[in-house]
Amino acid sequence: SKHWMNLSRSFDEDPHPSLDHSSQWILYQRRWYLLIVYSVLSCQQSILWITFSPVAEATKSYFDTTDGGVNLLLAWGPIIYIPCLFLTGQMLSEKGGLRKVVLIGAALDGIAGPIRCIALLDPKSWWALWVVSLGQILNAAVGPLMMASPSKFSASWFGEHERTTVTSIATTANALGGAIGFIYSPYVVEYLSLPWLIIIQAIQSAVIMMWVFIYFPERPPTPPSASAELLEFQLENPKSKKLGFYQEFDQLCRSSNFLLFATIGGVSQGAFAGWSGMFNLILEPLGYSPTFAGWMGFSSTLAGIFGGICVGILGDTIFKMKFKLIILVSLVVATMSCLYFSLTLPSFFSEEPILPNSYWSIVLSIIAAGLFLGSTAPLFLELGAEISFPISEGSSAAVITLAQNLASLIVLMVAPLIDRNSINIFSAVSIGITTVAIFFVDESYKRMNFLRNFARVGNLKRSES
Repeated sequence: SKHWMNLSRSFDEDPHPSLDHSSQWILYQRRWYLLIVYSVLSCQQSILWITFSPVAEATKSYFDTTDGGVNLLLAWGPIIYIPCLFLTGQMLSEKGGLRKVVLIGAALDGIAGPIRCIALLDPKSWWALWVVSLGQILNAAVGPLMMASPSKFSASWFGEHERTTVTSIATTANALGGAIGFIYSPYVVEYLSLPWLIIIQAIQSAVIMMWVFIYFPERPPTPPSASAELLEFQLENPKSKKLGFYQEFDQLCRSSNFLLFATIGGVSQGAFAGWSGMFNLILEPLGYSPTFAGWMGFSSTLAGIFGGICVGILGDTIFKMKFKLIILVSLVVATMSCLYFSLTLPSFFSEEPILPNSYWSIVLSIIAAGLFLGSTAPLFLELGAEISFPISEGSSAAVITLAQNLASLIVLMVAPLIDRNSINIFSAVSIGITTVAIFFVDESYKRMNFLRNFARVGNLKRSES
């Protein structure tokens, strides 16, 4: 174990540490089961979060509230995310942190669903909406637990050749929950009622909580890779001088290269999140119904999920150590899609569309933007972990998702101040700026280089024995 002490000097170059490669890395079949459990919990968190927005009119009528009340139930997500993110980062940097994060997330969601049911006792009372808000707040606290831990989960249980794919699946599971919610909530309310929707989701949350508590270990008996073995040693050996979360957070904030990269991820993802949330406002003047706008949001989300998983597979195979290239190409196409969409609509510099618009031009441009922007989300987490290594994956993911949520909040705050016809151009320009900025990011694969050097030295020692 003593050989681990000096492994974090420099991973950009080709270090030649003297290592006793005595451990055998093992990939356990149960890792795929745990991926399913993790993804279902993340998906359920997003389903609960978006419960009331797709059925806003039914919610206003049943709880006797206004648009502001319904919007508040959704806004608790980003409001609670930021303060809870720091607690998440602290837990992920500690021994047993991954298991703790997942179990706490399952417990909070398991409690949040039933708490909302209390409001059904007297939905017209002054306290009913606040009880529902309490449930939404508890569920919102699960957001950072699940969104900041995918790269830590994949690094703890999966091999080097699987990590990008697994991070993609775990990341897009949360987005899938939002997409399901757009269809799921209106369907249940139409054929049953809003109270039944709340009750069914409470049962779902309780069942998933019990499922997670049955079996979700922190890590496998034997590490799946050298980086996982290094992290395990650092957490168990106090002499390794493993940095705490706040120390790692401070180091990340002092790295101009990482901060630029995190900002690019935040602005690109945040701009699209804000823009897609206003499809109804944007498309209504063109004669398209709210239902059509809802399906566009659903379709763009599904396209992003598909793109994220495909890119994850490509990043583990054909385009290994070429994440920046994939991000760059994706941002270029996404910018072109948003710009094309913007030019088919009235804007602040032209009351008439510059390009002709049609049903299919709107559908294809929105889906293309969702596909290529969605594909970058897991790559930002994985490349962020590579750039910042040996800082833990949980800490780098925490900073990147913090940037994304801050950008989303800024977009939502600025949007009401911007003319309706300028929203599209604003979004396209924001994503375009990130496309240019990615050129200035210094791409490095410190974690992958470390794994290769460690494996090479281990093979050399075995050949000499």
